[in-house]
Amino acid sequence: METHRLKIDEQASKDRAQFSATLWRGSAVALELGIFNRGAVRDLSDASSLTLRVRSARLSAGLLLEKVVAAADFTACTAPQWAAGTHQHVTLEMTSEEMNFALADPPTTLFVSVTALLGSGGVQVLGLGEFILQDAGAVPGSTTPTEGTLLTLEEADARYVKTTGAQALTEEQQLQVLENLGITLTDSTLTLPNGRTIYLNAPDA
Repeated sequence: METHRLKIDEQASKDRAQFSATLWRGSAVALELGIFNRGAVRDLSDASSLTLRVRSARLSAGLLLEKVVAAADFTACTAPQWAAGTHQHVTLEMTSEEMNFALADPPTTLFVSVTALLGSGGVQVLGLGEFILQDAGAVPGSTTPTEGTLLTLEEADARYVKTTGAQALTEEQQLQVLENLGITLTDSTLTLPNGRTIYLNAPDA
């Protein structure tokens, strides 16, 4: 089974892919995730689970793959241990059946999101990246940072999503849209991909 180590930094720009891994279609793979915040190891004590989702496009509603890891399965990892390649916070294993995506002939770029479900019930976007899917016979790549832009003009316009009225989205759909766009929602704030914070419940004057 091939293994890729992916560094996820919560405060990295959500407008660009943080990580890129070249994978084989139909081949089992293990992903070892290190979770950071501004370069320092992130405290995961506020998270009840971590979820990795794979889609064919950033705004695609249909999931190709979803893997959830409960907090009980998180492991301790220091920055030196991560750098040495000996430890990670989360390990995700995908079987050959799970990786056998029914898509057009590779290479195909897939959109990947990593989120944490917080104890408060909120969802925190930890990182966005991409998988480059190859078929047998291609030369496998390695896990490397990438500067590929993920947001197009049409995707940016999609931020203005109607959430009330006759065509209102359900709460689950609203959260999914926010995740797809790299927007982090808490009880009182929205954090946009560019790092700007919008306060939803300003204190009374």
